[in-house]
Amino acid sequence: LLSPAAGKSLAETLKAHPSVYLRVLNLGGNSLLSTGAGSLAEALGSVTNLQTLNLEGNGIDDNGAKALAKGLGVSESLTTLNLANNEIGSQGAEAFVGALTLRSFRARLIDLSKNKIAGAEAIRLEKAARPVLKIR
Repeated sequence: LLSPAAGKSLAETLKAHPSVYLRVLNLGGNSLLSTGAGSLAEALGSVTNLQTLNLEGNGIDDNGAKALAKGLGVSESLTTLNLANNEIGSQGAEAFVGALTLRSFRARLIDLSKNKIAGAEAIRLEKAARPVLKIR
């Protein structure tokens, strides 16, 4: 299992080699936690070809979701982000609602199923996303 430190190392490598041809990065089922996800989020603006990032089941909470939402705003290529089966709650959902308003936002599918987003936040996120992308 990849740890938060491994996520940071991978992010540093991606930043050092921004033109690497990497379209899909599947890191599902690891232990990156929010620290590792935050490191990867910082690299999203550097990697010019990444289209799909799978971070399903990594123990990512609201802090990691906030970092990823910010990273989506600067990524020119990422269209699919899988964050299913994490620990994301209302603050993380709110960060994605904010990211949807950015002109640079290019994602078309974000999977937030099996997280801790419920009630009013889930409805608000769905309404904000409706014209732009599909949220699960």
